[in-house]
Amino acid sequence: MNADLPLIDGRTAADVVEKIRATAPFYVPEWSGGVDGDAGSALTGVFGDMVVEVLQRLNRVPERHLAAFLEVLGLRLLPPRPAETVVVFTLAKDADRSALVASGTQVMAEKTTDHPELLFETDENVLAVPSRITALYSTIPDTAGGREKVFGHTEAWTAGSSFTIFHGTENLQEHALYLRQTGLFTVRSGVEIHLSGVPRALADQVAWSYTDADGRETLFGARFDGAGGTLILSTGAGRPELGRCVVNGIDGIWLKGVPKVGADGTTALARVKDAVLRTVVGVGTRSLPTAVIHPDVAFAGDVPQDLTVTAGGDFIRNLLPFGDKPMPLAAFHLASREVFSKRGARITLRITCATDLDVPIERVQGIGAVFSARLRGAGIATAGELLSRSDAQVAGIIRAPGSARPASSYLLRARNIREATAKAYYDKTGAVSYRSGRAAALGPGLSWEYWNGTGWCAISDVTDSTGGLLATGEVTFTCPADMAEVEVSGQRNWWIRVRLSSGDYGREFEIVNGQAVAAGFTPPRLGRITLSWDGTDPSAMGEPDSILTRNNLEWDDGLAVLRTGAVFRPFRPLADLRPAFYAGFDRPLAKGPIGLYLDLAEIDYARDFRPRVQWEVYDAGACEWLRLDAEDGTAGLTRAGIVRVVVPEGGVPAPLFGTRLHWLRAVLVAGEYAPTALGAGLPYRLRRGYLNIPRIIGRPAHLKGSILNPARWRSWRQLPSNSPPIARGIYLNAARALQLTSVRNERPGSGNGLPDQSFTLARKPVFDDQVWVNEFGLISAAELDRLAADAPGRVSRVTDREGRVSEVWVRWEGRDDLLASGPLDRHYGIDRSSGLVSFGNGKRGRVLPAGTNNVRVSYRTGGGAAGNLGWGAIARMRTGIPLVDKVVNPGPCGGGVEGEDISALYRRGPQSLRRRDRAVTVEDYEGLIREQFPGMALVKCLPVCDDRGMTRTGWLTVIIVPRAADDRPIPSAALRRRVEEFVAGHGANVVTAPCHAVVTRPSYVRVSVDAALVPRSLDQAPAVETAALAALGRFLHPLTGGWDGGGWPFGRLVCHSDLYRLLEEIEGVDRVASMAVTAVDEMGRRMELGEADELTRPVDPYLLVSSGDHRVAARAGDV
Repeated sequence: MNADLPLIDGRTAADVVEKIRATAPFYVPEWSGGVDGDAGSALTGVFGDMVVEVLQRLNRVPERHLAAFLEVLGLRLLPPRPAETVVVFTLAKDADRSALVASGTQVMAEKTTDHPELLFETDENVLAVPSRITALYSTIPDTAGGREKVFGHTEAWTAGSSFTIFHGTENLQEHALYLRQTGLFTVRSGVEIHLSGVPRALADQVAWSYTDADGRETLFGARFDGAGGTLILSTGAGRPELGRCVVNGIDGIWLKGVPKVGADGTTALARVKDAVLRTVVGVGTRSLPTAVIHPDVAFAGDVPQDLTVTAGGDFIRNLLPFGDKPMPLAAFHLASREVFSKRGARITLRITCATDLDVPIERVQGIGAVFSARLRGAGIATAGELLSRSDAQVAGIIRAPGSARPASSYLLRARNIREATAKAYYDKTGAVSYRSGRAAALGPGLSWEYWNGTGWCAISDVTDSTGGLLATGEVTFTCPADMAEVEVSGQRNWWIRVRLSSGDYGREFEIVNGQAVAAGFTPPRLGRITLSWDGTDPSAMGEPDSILTRNNLEWDDGLAVLRTGAVFRPFRPLADLRPAFYAGFDRPLAKGPIGLYLDLAEIDYARDFRPRVQWEVYDAGACEWLRLDAEDGTAGLTRAGIVRVVVPEGGVPAPLFGTRLHWLRAVLVAGEYAPTALGAGLPYRLRRGYLNIPRIIGRPAHLKGSILNPARWRSWRQLPSNSPPIARGIYLNAARALQLTSVRNERPGSGNGLPDQSFTLARKPVFDDQVWVNEFGLISAAELDRLAADAPGRVSRVTDREGRVSEVWVRWEGRDDLLASGPLDRHYGIDRSSGLVSFGNGKRGRVLPAGTNNVRVSYRTGGGAAGNLGWGAIARMRTGIPLVDKVVNPGPCGGGVEGEDISALYRRGPQSLRRRDRAVTVEDYEGLIREQFPGMALVKCLPVCDDRGMTRTGWLTVIIVPRAADDRPIPSAALRRRVEEFVAGHGANVVTAPCHAVVTRPSYVRVSVDAALVPRSLDQAPAVETAALAALGRFLHPLTGGWDGGGWPFGRLVCHSDLYRLLEEIEGVDRVASMAVTAVDEMGRRMELGEADELTRPVDPYLLVSSGDHRVAARAGDV
């Protein structure tokens, strides 16, 4: 019996027997009435029991009256609610076509130790396609000069990690123009690169760089020659040389141009997006005058030469290109990859002839014994020392003291001596140098040659001012167009060579007057060789080997486009005007409905944040995006849900983001995902989801060791934000499933034509019921047509073999009761908890016509908390479908609630009558929420409390806790939104217009206990510790803790006396030796609770106790 109902007669059997014995002497004095065991006592006991049975039925009369009263009011038991989830179907690997998964398809969670075998049914059609998601991207277009963003999610999605839609950790977007010319770009530093045919925007608004040998990007200096229409890139002396790198799989030396980025982060993309190349870019290079380029390798014959130079740039040893005794056809090979690879450029070799600096000054022609003695007296013994002095210094040394000759004559003589020394006019034999003799008359003849890929050929336009390498001068020529690399003495490089093709540099002997006279050789001695080139003349410019661009993760071959005569646009911004999320599929999506489940993390969005997302598919044939009519279960990507689309057939793959796939995208056409201004300015730990509400209850007493100053409790409320959605997974071929089982065409009985006929269905509870009545011969054709027109599908005709109509089934409409039904209304009443179907009496609802098996009912049954399973629990198909290989639920099943029992109805009924579905008081709000959301464990309403926790008239804050097994249950954002919408629709106008109702979560306080227990015996110590920890966890659970297992109320802390009692009642515990209780709030602030705190300190009404980290030690007590 309901304890809240009045008790009419509370007597027991003993009370009745006692009453009989007390009155017996007045009515039957001959019966003693007090002797047990006689027949009278036995009859008295039997009668007492019979009276109690009658009294029990009498005491249930108020309950029966209440039940009848509630039934008249139309209040019935609330049926259970089925758990729901999302299931994903996977086709076989070799499936080549789609498979329809019809609504009502059954899937199963197999029996385990935790639950029986459970059936789930899909409640929507879905076309399972063999396509698979292979790429995921988000894009954010350039807004107000900001940088475009492309984020890749494929890797995170494949690894099973979460990712943020419309956001990411690495921006993959790159707008870059790449030029490759391996020969012309083989340069070190101190060079200029000229690019002709480049519009000015690519010079002014583009930053040009190259990759050095260490892989670092180095910027060029850039200027634009308006007269010549040429972009000039330069690297100063000492800068890193251009290195090789791989671009789009092509190895080479590349130049890279990207739109400039300003100090404020804006880019020049908008200013260069319309710049075009109309012709193939001309490429030319030249070395700067300040550059000093030395040869790479040199061979005199086959002897390698030491090209090491001093700090001044001279060889540390004089270089003998043809050896010390040059022979006819002797060859000198010289290599420079940087210079000789510049086909068409004008190349200059600057050659400085060497001086024998260590030659004694006596061997210098024309110096004489007197002057040499004077020079030696001044410390000058060699040609090098002589050349280190100026003409005036030498003149002062050789002038005789007191000489009358003019100083100018000595100065002229000093100049001649130094010139002879510099030109190496030495008297090696005591006679005149060979240079002034026969060699000067004949002269060596040199042939300058290059390798053309097949053989050595003469360079045709050589200009040589060195006199056969005998004098300082220059050798210039145009680098042949067919010059090629070649290997010389094992060294592969770009080579030229010079051969002694005629004449000579001396002989061992010569015939003078018929006599052999020793002559000797005067070979070339080179002290320095530097190289330079200039290939910037338009006639000398070449074409790049490659012109590539990188835009939107796609590569384009600009050289191929330009060679067709078309213009080429190097920089292409995203075509998107709004942020978009892309999904690429390996096979086409066709027809539908196709279900795409987006498992999004719960985010508490601001109340007025309602983004709008448009789903589109790319038609590669028409090169455009087609808008799809989508059922968006994600509400604009703000919550987890299924997006259902129907896609046109004939899709072909499109190369987006560098991958040729079939593309589907979601475009954010309204709303902006971004952190709120409030959240953006908070410290990091506050931005993680909770905002400190400045509602200070008061200074608590007896706080010890608190980190707060002053020590105060504050409550915490979840911070709404407009943060981008976080996807935990994306699944194709998804459908919603409920823990229900379909019953089709059950025949509960036959109509007898009498009023108020009813049937009880075979299974209960009942959901989605449809009652059909065979009215063949009882309904006119005109009425059938009207019913069919008013509600398509309401009439079903059955024909026999001859095609004649034999049955006419009409679907009647279900009602909770028939009180408002008219005499001709085809209505039936349904009690979904009991499965009772009732028909009218001709006044309230039409009478069920007579007939045999003329009623059929289709419905679904099931529900309850047993269906709340974890992810992956559903893994078996109950309904076989060809091509479907497996099924799984990627997320947990939730929402299952047990049905209401009669005692709960007795408690709810009077309150419902009082509230009339409208809330005025705090109790009204709490009761309505519990009634509408049976899965709610705790509801606490705080009146006049606004969204910042401040006292404010017209506001209401509701704290909810769902029923869950978690240590600290947290309501989901979706549940909070549903409760808020419900409160807004059932509250007083001061709360609902505008909505001043805030639904939030509790502020948990973790209570931790550190206790020392004394067991009755040390043998029981381990068991005592284990039992104490388990008892504390159970006792401090917010929903199932406390002494009665009903949980803890809001705004109450734990008493020390409760904990002492709890621990001392554990079997094996003698006493509690010591105990310390600590409370920790959600920001980690710790407070030690004294024994009087729970009685003397005011507590925030949103606080809810939960179990913390406990430490229990069992030790021997004092004797």
